[in-house]
Amino acid sequence: DALTGGAFIGLRGGVLVLTDGSSLTPATRSWLISHKTDIKECYVFGGPNSVNLGVMTAIGDALDVTP
Repeated sequence: DALTGGAFIGLRGGVLVLTDGSSLTPATRSWLISHKTDIKECYVFGGPNSVNLGVMTAIGDALDVTP
């Protein structure tokens, strides 16, 4: 997922941020919070077996949005 996602994000001029599929890593959470004013779109690559709902919720919380 990250390989094709990286190509997609690269074409859009964005940044690919990685995290564990079962919990949002502290480093990724910190990066999202510190850059949230610059983030216009957020894509999560990988189905629920790769990225669980808790991670999706944590991403939304870090960005102050509802996933």
